[in-house]
Amino acid sequence: MTQTIFYLMRHGQCEGGNVLRGRSDLPLSELGFAQMQLACATKLPETIDALVTSPLSRCQGFAEYYAKKKQLPCHVEAGLMEIDFGDWDGEMIDTLFAEHSEALNAYWQDPWRAPLPGSEPLDAFEQRIETCIEQVLHRHSGNTLLLITHGGVIRHLMGLALGIRGEVGFYTQLSLDYGSVVKLSHLVDNDGKGYWRLHWS
Repeated sequence: MTQTIFYLMRHGQCEGGNVLRGRSDLPLSELGFAQMQLACATKLPETIDALVTSPLSRCQGFAEYYAKKKQLPCHVEAGLMEIDFGDWDGEMIDTLFAEHSEALNAYWQDPWRAPLPGSEPLDAFEQRIETCIEQVLHRHSGNTLLLITHGGVIRHLMGLALGIRGEVGFYTQLSLDYGSVVKLSHLVDNDGKGYWRLHWS
């Protein structure tokens, strides 16, 4: 049996305030950088074989810093980017609620059927993540990996491990603070069948 372990870390707090932060490329704040340092010091195992990161600066900047500090390879994967919120990406959330509360509430309740204007369809977002993870598994089978990515990406991978797809409310029911770390493992048995496991600690 082959086991590949993923530590999924959400980036820390960002500059720019309370915005709808998808593809908008805003850097970490000082607090956000500290949140990720603390997560690495307290939530990761002694041995990590490699880092894989979203190319957005709130992830990649810290990933490159940590990889250099630990002398680890660091791979950038576009497939790990956050969902693109389209026309409203980067806008202040309070302003959006004041002007478009009905559409925004409908999206949070059921993003598959109520997409935001110009946004990446959730089905396409999820397929992008799964394709990326399959490629990462192929290249790093049997390793222990740190993936530095985004809340939406981590939530989908948790759903994948639990066998949950298209469940209304699932994304909003999972609370993931800045610097959160989720552990998943992917196992391949002697017959070549693979399956996911979500770990609690």
